[in-house]
Amino acid sequence: MENVVNREEDRDFVRRAVEAAIRIALIAALAWWCLAIVVSASDAFLKPLFLGRGMVIPMPVILLGAIGGMVLSGIVGLFIGAVVLALGYQLMMAWMKDGSADASATADWASLPHE
Repeated sequence: MENVVNREEDRDFVRRAVEAAIRIALIAALAWWCLAIVVSASDAFLKPLFLGRGMVIPMPVILLGAIGGMVLSGIVGLFIGAVVLALGYQLMMAWMKDGSADASATADWASLPHE
């Protein structure tokens, strides 16, 4: 009789352990789902807000910045990486444009008649 009681207690313990594991898995899945919704929503709303003000930046630059920032700093890096790389891209383009304007101004000055 004592052996039967132990088996029932063991079955009850196993049943409760399985229920607890399922609850933990469901809570983890729900937390992951909430995080995915927040990241997707923030990406959909914040990226056009920060980067859509007259800045023409190729989407691969934004994507690489977001992925690199996410790898480096997590969720915060998702936004910071994209913004930093977008600003770097704009500065590089302005520098390249300024350099070509200086070169053309030098060429124009050289073509002027000298006394």
